[in-house]
Amino acid sequence: MKKILLICCLMIGANMLVSGQTTTVSKSDFTQKVSRLNTLLDQNKSDEAKMAWEDVHKMMMSSMTVIKNKMKEAADAKNNKEKEHLTDVFKNQFTIYSGLLKLREKMVENKTPIKTKLNQFGAGML
Repeated sequence: MKKILLICCLMIGANMLVSGQTTTVSKSDFTQKVSRLNTLLDQNKSDEAKMAWEDVHKMMMSSMTVIKNKMKEAADAKNNKEKEHLTDVFKNQFTIYSGLLKLREKMVENKTPIKTKLNQFGAGML
């Protein structure tokens, strides 16, 4: 599990360096993008939903990168309680994110579990 978490952190970090996104994502912005994606899924607009997914995906990646950076700051400040809390949040977000990646290939068919997982991710955002 630790290897998977490390690999994920490295992948997220590399992706954020390439895209330049490390800003905090607000829950309201995320919810707005998720609502748009949900509407497209409900309308069975697969191609448009895939484009909307990219925006949501970038926001999830950015959110996890911010958490990772806060974990490092907490570790540098030797704030173990905060680091443990952030580690738990990151693990939870990553678990949800991983589940979404498995569902995204057949977005319209998997719209109900996708909606559930996106709502869970949004609820767990910092």
